[in-house]
Amino acid sequence: MIFSSVIVPLAGPDFIDKNGKSKAEIILDSDPLLLSVLSTRPWYDEGSSDKFIFVLFDSHHTRSFSKRCLLNWFPNCKTIFLSEYTRGAALSSLSALSLIKDFNKPIIVDLADISYEYNCKNLNFEAENLGAIALTFISNNKDYSYLSFDELGSFVVAKEKEVISENASAGTYIFRNFSILAQSIGLAVDDEKNQTFNDLFYVCPLFNKVKELGYKVISHQVDNVKDIKIK
Repeated sequence: MIFSSVIVPLAGPDFIDKNGKSKAEIILDSDPLLLSVLSTRPWYDEGSSDKFIFVLFDSHHTRSFSKRCLLNWFPNCKTIFLSEYTRGAALSSLSALSLIKDFNKPIIVDLADISYEYNCKNLNFEAENLGAIALTFISNNKDYSYLSFDELGSFVVAKEKEVISENASAGTYIFRNFSILAQSIGLAVDDEKNQTFNDLFYVCPLFNKVKELGYKVISHQVDNVKDIKIK
């Protein structure tokens, strides 16, 4: 897949535990969680680490994590440190856009807390007038985000923590380009009442604004889902 960047927002208050360890370092399948998850994505290869942009809250612990882990796992990655917590992953992702130079290639926002298998590498956004692609799996767990589609397969709406269908988000969102992602965030801010959950801007509801911009939103199902955050 030809893409511009993979934005990984890790700036939430729960990223560092009480012992000063990051949840990214939890061992999953014999590897640290973050490395295990991201290295199995179809767009990952050892020469693509410069495409990854990690967004972290600025602290002694996250600076240490970046030096010890991120620069080891993704040697050429970029890291943004935020001096304050934002109002959600969508706004944290916005900070990463300042480092993107190719505005016309797809941008991936990956929350990196769900492991899955997904093999599609060739996506033609222009031919299908696609604005965004959601990676989904079947669930009815209210802890997930959901997308609903009508009987013709057209996208209807995305909701955070509300089971409106069986199409649960796998936490990875592919946007057609810089402009569509940036415009969607702007429109979400203008529609704050309907676009926030617990006063936070999540990424999945941005697809409502991609639709508002006149683009299609589709979903691709992933397999062998392993969610680390759901106990």
